[in-house]
Amino acid sequence: MKLRRINFFLFIIIFLKQPLLLLAADEKGGMPQLDPSSYSSQVFWLIVVFSILFALVNYVFIPKIIKVNSERKKIINENITTAEKNNKIIEDLNNKIEENISKAQLESEKIFKVSYEKNMQFFNNEIKAQMKIFEDKEKKILAEIAAKKNEVEKNLENYCITISDNIFNNILKKDEKISKENFKKLKGNFHAN
Repeated sequence: MKLRRINFFLFIIIFLKQPLLLLAADEKGGMPQLDPSSYSSQVFWLIVVFSILFALVNYVFIPKIIKVNSERKKIINENITTAEKNNKIIEDLNNKIEENISKAQLESEKIFKVSYEKNMQFFNNEIKAQMKIFEDKEKKILAEIAAKKNEVEKNLENYCITISDNIFNNILKKDEKISKENFKKLKGNFHAN
């Protein structure tokens, strides 16, 4: 507020004094700046103008620049502090995520191992059951084969007689059948040779 008054006062002085200076310059002729009688007024105005400029720079512009700079530093420091806090939070979250991932991996490996063991046990039980079924079927088939073998061995004579009758009929074209007694005789002769 004081600076405005000073500026206004100086402006009025310069405005009122300017027409007088122009008249003085016209009367004397030449350059009024080089007239030694005007040195004192020029020095006075030089001091006044530079004092005003100094006051403006020192009391108006520099405090504003300092204030802006300090606010800027304050904002930068707050942003750095906030960024550091955010980085710490992010780092904590990353550590928790990595911890959760490792826990999940361990848990999935345990689940996989348990399910693998259950499946292997089930598979082995199924294989044993199927092997038992196959063994039972094998025993049954072997028993049937043994029974058929015994039956064939018991009826071997009858089968041989039937076959020989068929061969005899086909070769000689006679419908005669061999008796068991004759077959036994032939059989005895055959074993003797």
